[in-house]
Amino acid sequence: MELPVTHLHPVNFLQGNAMLRGLVFFACIGSAVLQLNAQQLIASEEMQENRPVGTWTDYLPYHQTEELVHCTSAADSGFWAVRTEHALFKVEEWQNTVERISTVHGLSGSQPTALAWDAKGEMLIVGHASGIIDFFSNTGDWLYTLNDIAESNLIGDKSIVSLNWLESIDPDLIYVTTGFGVVIVNLRELDIRDTWYLEGQQSLRKCLGLAEHEGKFVVWTDAGVFEADVQHPFLSSPDAWSRWEDIPLESGYYAHLVFAPDNAILLHMKTGDSNAPDDLWLKMEGIWQPFQASESAQILDIEADAIGSNPEDWRIAIADHQSIRIFDHTWEEVQLDYAADGVPLRVRDMAFSHRTEVFGNVMQMSFQDVFIANFEQGLLKMDITGDEQDAHWTPEGPPVALVRDVDAWNDQIWVASGGIDETWTGMYHKHGFYGMSGVRWNWIPNEDGENDLLGINDPMVVSIDPLNPYHVFFGSWEEGLIEVQNEASPETGPPAIVAIHNETNSTLQLGDFGGSPRCGIGGLDFDDAGNLWISNAHAEDPLHVRLADGTFHSMPLGNALGNERWLGDVLAARNGYVWCVLPRGYGLLVYDTNNTPAETGDDDWRILTTSESK
Repeated sequence: MELPVTHLHPVNFLQGNAMLRGLVFFACIGSAVLQLNAQQLIASEEMQENRPVGTWTDYLPYHQTEELVHCTSAADSGFWAVRTEHALFKVEEWQNTVERISTVHGLSGSQPTALAWDAKGEMLIVGHASGIIDFFSNTGDWLYTLNDIAESNLIGDKSIVSLNWLESIDPDLIYVTTGFGVVIVNLRELDIRDTWYLEGQQSLRKCLGLAEHEGKFVVWTDAGVFEADVQHPFLSSPDAWSRWEDIPLESGYYAHLVFAPDNAILLHMKTGDSNAPDDLWLKMEGIWQPFQASESAQILDIEADAIGSNPEDWRIAIADHQSIRIFDHTWEEVQLDYAADGVPLRVRDMAFSHRTEVFGNVMQMSFQDVFIANFEQGLLKMDITGDEQDAHWTPEGPPVALVRDVDAWNDQIWVASGGIDETWTGMYHKHGFYGMSGVRWNWIPNEDGENDLLGINDPMVVSIDPLNPYHVFFGSWEEGLIEVQNEASPETGPPAIVAIHNETNSTLQLGDFGGSPRCGIGGLDFDDAGNLWISNAHAEDPLHVRLADGTFHSMPLGNALGNERWLGDVLAARNGYVWCVLPRGYGLLVYDTNNTPAETGDDDWRILTTSESK
């Protein structure tokens, strides 16, 4: 099976702009861009963050956050740990600092799924989709990795769903809900003490949350709510567990469960209906009734908190796609918000924070903020006191974690985010065009193309003009050659697409593949003279050049490739040869222009293969 190739590029540097000692490499590894400082770079502008020689830095999309936890410390005011799809970051609010935590810094994988803070041991705990659990110090240093769940012989979903503390029972234990049951981990010994299969190992339940209520463990799952006595001697046995039978749907998928004052219970059930995906049910005085708490059909998060022991000290926040509504213990709405710091809420997780004031010998606590894991702009702080002291924090990064190709020149880095499957069929990625100038990321959102397909799909390759590093070309698998001007200025404006080159305005041609004729580009590379070499997939003339003066020329290969072969990656070598990959193991094409790319009469080429018959 042939999969898309990742790349490792040395950075190119122009004299006068920078002096290079050693090399800086950019590696496309799966879903991340990693940068290695092999030696120190001295430049006329501050192009790179200061970091030790020989270290890696990640560039991941940190703006789409999914979970948060406040990490308190005896030494200071603590910090917020925030989880994204691929990594974490920590925010120290009062210092206004942001620090990344990824596989570069010891994270065991790129799919974290759950967070918790061990206040007693001052450890940040991270669960992963693989079942691995990582432990980090309060400074973000990796301490230990627990592999027991991931390496177990259990057949099923081992992902960590949530990490739950029940300090009233044992502050040394953490209750880990997973895709198969509940695992109890001793944090001081770093071992597993018990595993609960609510309906036995032949009927594994995805456990979405856990609480202790009135002497019982309560677990909500993808098939109902279960409870068992805290003192039961064999909680690993399904006989210890009983299903709640008085709820609206006994075997429903319950995403949230909240025990409220006055013996009230709020249940959030996923319906499976795309038009009405969520139901809220409120139990008061022993009776279940629907609870309307949202303008939207979708509930994204529910969080409850209290600043004291009285019912009046309790609040619950319910978030849909566009708003947060806060209710008191009487279930009256006391606040409605749509944005914080000018950013739409787009909640994935949230938590209350408190303010403590001292009046003489009296300490008074009140609700201060709601911190929000926002799916568009990182970590938000929404002031709920009326003082409007909102804020938000987002580490710099690309818009998505998709990397097909990378090119770099001086302090300019651009990423092609397209994709193909093992049959070389496009995956129709429509994430626009993004790159980094210095330490700032730029993103050009997707635009309408010029063919009958929606948007510009699958930018496969990227190459930066050596004569003007602010001039960039992308090759799309169906739209042709995309020209981008990256020099933001009052004259040129922000980075933008300035031209699309295809069969209508260049020598590029349509190829019949992917279900319809399209102008597919599989390889790009500039030579030292500023000529851009282009492979045109499945076209009659598969190799083209755009000269530095902007004119296009096709190379006359005739029927050299036959009907089954086409050109992919391109490398314009310093000796004037142009090398092209023939995908699917068909070898290499070496093309010699005799240093006259505009004159094809003196050209020569060879196809190199490992087969004597070809």
